[in-house]
Amino acid sequence: MARRTLEQQIESAKTKKEQNENRLKQLIQKQNEQNRKERNHRLCKRMGMLEEMLPELITLTDEQFQQFLKRTTANDFGRGELVKIVQQPITVPQGEKPARNDETAASQVEFADESGGEFSAHGAEMSTEGS
Repeated sequence: MARRTLEQQIESAKTKKEQNENRLKQLIQKQNEQNRKERNHRLCKRMGMLEEMLPELITLTDEQFQQFLKRTTANDFGRGELVKIVQQPITVPQGEKPARNDETAASQVEFADESGGEFSAHGAEMSTEGS
């Protein structure tokens, strides 16, 4: 059996390199697709939770919804509550799966509205103190 020439070895290496580059492109594309699917699932799930707690949100326009978010969450109070929730350790007893619980700690956060009342996302109740 004859040994391959140097040129044949170079061609073989180039072919393998092209195959590896194509495989890398495929894997990156597959990973990007998986990331998009995970993000889409997360967004749909979380918006579903929000609409379940506050069905009135369904009737809002995009501008009204954005205004709602800015007033209730995109402020110093909301950011502070988010930081507190994120810093809480998630503890699951060893050997157990996390219980499916659609009511997260975030759903129990109380938000202050512009009129000075408090809105409890947990009970979807509005109260104004001192009115």
